[in-house]
Amino acid sequence: MKHLLASLAAAATVASASHADVLGWTANVRNASGGGFFIDVFLVANEGDALLNVYGGYPGASLIGWVSTTASGGFTQSTTEAQQLAWRPSTNQSWNSLDSFLTVGGSFNTTSGAWTGNSATAGDPLWTVGGIDTFNTPGYGNANNVPFTAGWYVAGSSSPARSLASLNNRVSSSSAAAAAGSFGMLVAHLYIADAAPSVMLWDMQASVRRANGSISQDGGSMTVQVPAPGVLAVLALGGSLRGARRRR
Repeated sequence: MKHLLASLAAAATVASASHADVLGWTANVRNASGGGFFIDVFLVANEGDALLNVYGGYPGASLIGWVSTTASGGFTQSTTEAQQLAWRPSTNQSWNSLDSFLTVGGSFNTTSGAWTGNSATAGDPLWTVGGIDTFNTPGYGNANNVPFTAGWYVAGSSSPARSLASLNNRVSSSSAAAAAGSFGMLVAHLYIADAAPSVMLWDMQASVRRANGSISQDGGSMTVQVPAPGVLAVLALGGSLRGARRRR
């Protein structure tokens, strides 16, 4: 099984709260124009929240998050996009790109109907060392094996929750609240070129800032079925829900 592991390298200051604004994760699966499938993962939160970072766990923690796939080719990296073989999206790179990238939020184009990645997304620690994308360098891993000490955050203004009204084919969510949530942010665009059915496992955490400035941290896990062409519409009718694990 190919693995993409991630954890936060820097601790965040967390304000106490009476309820969690991180409702969980939801995944959209679509047929890719060039064959294969797109998996887009969204953090579901409340209106007014702003996404700060995504992570698997703190270094040394017993629980480390993961994103993995049983697809034989793993998560496909583009050889033609401006940010080829890189996990950070380039400017205007969208969920229609034949590429895999990680992002903290982004925008929604009402004309094209495409979610766009946030090019201000950065790795923690840095995804590149000396100009080399270490996620794809021998000794550091490749497109399907990201170091567990890595996470991603937004370098600059935090990314606000946006309406998910246009999000169709939510085939899986980490909780009932995430499946029904109306606001969220794009956190991953994963391209699987294989035509054969496969599975993606997701278990990650996130931090959001509420409108009052306090911080909420939570996450969860989900299993995403990635079907062969012709059965996507059928499987999209029923999602696979797994209970979220709250870790604070």
